[in-house]
Amino acid sequence: MRISINKVSIRKSLIHLYTAIGFAVVSLIFYSPLLDGKKLYQSDINQYEGMSREISDNRDNFSDEIYWIDNAFGGMPTFQLGAKFAYDILSPIHMLFRFIPRPAHTLFLYLLTMYILLMVLKIPWRISVLGSIAFAFSTYLLIILQVGHNTKALAISYIPLVVAGLFLLKQHKLLPGFLVSLVAISLQIRANHYQMTYYMLILLGIYFIVYLIDSYRNNDVKDFLKYIGVFILAGILSLGLNAPNILSTYDYSKYSTRSQSELKLNPDGTEKQISTGLDYEYITQYSYGVFESLNLIAPRVQGGASSEDVGEDSDLYEFLIDWAGCPNLIERIEGGLLSYGNDMTMQNTPHECGLGKFCNTQTAIGCINAKVKRTSHFGTLEWDGLSNNYLLLNDIPETADIKVGDS
Repeated sequence: MRISINKVSIRKSLIHLYTAIGFAVVSLIFYSPLLDGKKLYQSDINQYEGMSREISDNRDNFSDEIYWIDNAFGGMPTFQLGAKFAYDILSPIHMLFRFIPRPAHTLFLYLLTMYILLMVLKIPWRISVLGSIAFAFSTYLLIILQVGHNTKALAISYIPLVVAGLFLLKQHKLLPGFLVSLVAISLQIRANHYQMTYYMLILLGIYFIVYLIDSYRNNDVKDFLKYIGVFILAGILSLGLNAPNILSTYDYSKYSTRSQSELKLNPDGTEKQISTGLDYEYITQYSYGVFESLNLIAPRVQGGASSEDVGEDSDLYEFLIDWAGCPNLIERIEGGLLSYGNDMTMQNTPHECGLGKFCNTQTAIGCINAKVKRTSHFGTLEWDGLSNNYLLLNDIPETADIKVGDS
């Protein structure tokens, strides 16, 4: 009997091993150009590499890590630009999954962590494989990899593992559940996308409420509090393992636009309403609109992407050829064909985009810079058009020692 049990255990272990290998192979096949030495162009990563170039150059020439760069916004901390902190024991654990190139390793994590969750839920392994594939190849999770939202993708990939740890605890497997929860929560926070961590907490909060009610009805609240307590302990320890990055970011946030503004007056001289963070309109500028959310079930209900291959046989292609040139980045710029959200965003001025001749600087002064004479720091002038006596100088670096009377 013992020999038979051992054979069954070995067979199950081999199934899980072969499944994991299969996931790695599928991930590499899906991103097969990586095997030829090619690299997926991710626009956000390209911008990040430019932003953090000073950090990488410093690492190539010096052993000490820098936590400040001068090539952006007149200088800024590197806490959210890939800074390396002392006593980092999570990166080596994360690197265990980097045995295949990026972004194939993230697709592998999608598959593996969902498979683990489904196995913990005692779903048959064949169905678990199908469920993992359905999760990993869902449209949104692949799109965010294409554009370079790597930290978001990593944060999402660890969420199934967090839930798996919670269910192990619910199944009275305290030690495995604690270890899985500790590793999963630590890596999820380490992914450094706090928005996804916030969404994960909402999911866990719903779970806590539902199972607390269920435990109360079954007179099992004591057992519920026991395994939830272990899970919370794992979460607290995970915060400790990520403390250098979390505390640095918290300190940095006090001086960023996400903190309370120090301005007391509006450009027209009226008293400014004090806020504790960004305006709602600002933080939702890149969010889905209400109707646009139907894209989730009705693709292209509001059109396609801001930049896509429309095909050479399309009427749009022929129109662009006749009037503005071929729709690719270089020829768009040369032909003067600019698209909002692609060639220019809300962060660009008309002058940067070659549209200065259409800009009336007497009424649209927001694209003009001005310098504080005493400190030589630059900012952007803004005027609301209501008062001729007040202008607002924005985007001055926090390091500038601005005083009353400066001109």
